[in-house]
Amino acid sequence: MAKRILVAEAADAVRQVIEASLRQNGFDVIGVSSSARATEVLQFGRPDLIVTGGDLLDDSQRPFYDIVQSNPKTTSI
Repeated sequence: MAKRILVAEAADAVRQVIEASLRQNGFDVIGVSSSARATEVLQFGRPDLIVTGGDLLDDSQRPFYDIVQSNPKTTSI
């Protein structure tokens, strides 16, 4: 079974390059462009790895990586 990777990046071009590279190497990739969508993905599934842009913020300007690290259910990802 392929490892599942969540790619959360606002820039379409960057996200698409990362997704294509990971898929070519056999990974199952879920690509999203917003913190809200990434958080939604985490509620319904657990990826093996998260690749995120440091500038991906939620509505309150909180970085997505901070949201992941502060949630006990996702901190080990």
